[in-house]
Amino acid sequence: MELFDTNNTVLVINQFVRIVCNMAVPTFFFVSAMLFYRSCKRKRYKEVIIAKTRSLLIPYLCWNIICFPLKEMKNVFGGGGLLHLYQKLYGIF
Repeated sequence: MELFDTNNTVLVINQFVRIVCNMAVPTFFFVSAMLFYRSCKRKRYKEVIIAKTRSLLIPYLCWNIICFPLKEMKNVFGGGGLLHLYQKLYGIF
């Protein structure tokens, strides 16, 4: 007896999910490029780049400024999360 009983329906669904997942990133890049091209047609290229920088780069930098020190402290003091870090810093519990 097999460990998992599979039938044709499960195999077809599995193959469909694999195809959709393999196409997700290329489709995202294609749609993003098309929308970027459309926005460049309406505005000057420099204005589009400045707007994209504000809307993408600033949140990215803010998130990394917050998360990077926390990740490094976790790596230095051990992998127990914030409670473990608090215990190491203050020597309690």
